[in-house]
Amino acid sequence: FDGAQGVEVLRSWRRCVRELVGLAGGTREGLQALGTKRIYEHFKTFPWLGCLTIKEIFCYLYPAHPRSIDVNVYVPVGSGAQRGGQAVLGLRDVGGVDWHKEFLNMARSVPDRLAQQLTEAIRARSRSCPFADDDRVPGVRQQVASGRPTAGDVEVC
Repeated sequence: FDGAQGVEVLRSWRRCVRELVGLAGGTREGLQALGTKRIYEHFKTFPWLGCLTIKEIFCYLYPAHPRSIDVNVYVPVGSGAQRGGQAVLGLRDVGGVDWHKEFLNMARSVPDRLAQQLTEAIRARSRSCPFADDDRVPGVRQQVASGRPTAGDVEVC
C-alpha cells in the first residue's frame, strides 16, 4: 500500500458498506427497497469508488442480490467499455450517450441465431457450475433460466 491510498481505501470501502447496510436496515428486503440506482448513487459518494470499481462490485453482487442490484436496471460503465461501445456501435460523438441503455439494447437485440447459440452456451456451462441450484445466488439461476446476456455482460465484453 502506498501513503496516498492503501489502508485509507479499505477504510473508506468499509464505511461505504456499513452505511449501505444501515440504509437497508440490515435486511435483504431493505436492500431491495433501495434499488439498483440508489445503491449506485450511494457508492458514488465515496472516494476511490468510480464507475469501473462500482461496476465490478455490481457484477459480484448481482448473482446473490439480483433484485437489489439488477444490471439490467443499471450498470455503471467505465471508460474502456465506453470506447468499446463507441467502436462497436460506430458512434462518432459520444457526448450524452446513455451507455447503460445502449448496452441493454445490445443485450436485448442479439440476432436470433446468435441468441440461440448464447443460450445453449450459457446452459451448457451452467451444468458444471456448482452454484446453479444454490439458493444463496438466485441471480445465477435467473440468468440460466433466461439464457440471455445482461447489460452487465455486454459492458464486460
